[in-house]
Amino acid sequence: TWHHPLIALERVGDFLVVDRGGEGHNCDEVALDTIWRIGHANP
Repeated sequence: TWHHPLIALERVGDFLVVDRGGEGHNCDEVALDTIWRIGHANP
């Protein structure tokens, strides 16, 4: 599947995949000018 590139090598990794159902293409790729990091902090 297209999820294959989501592989963490030599460390633990978490990935967020957003997908949608419905007709038509659902894999839009956008190049970002800024690196974004989404994190979660445990209290």
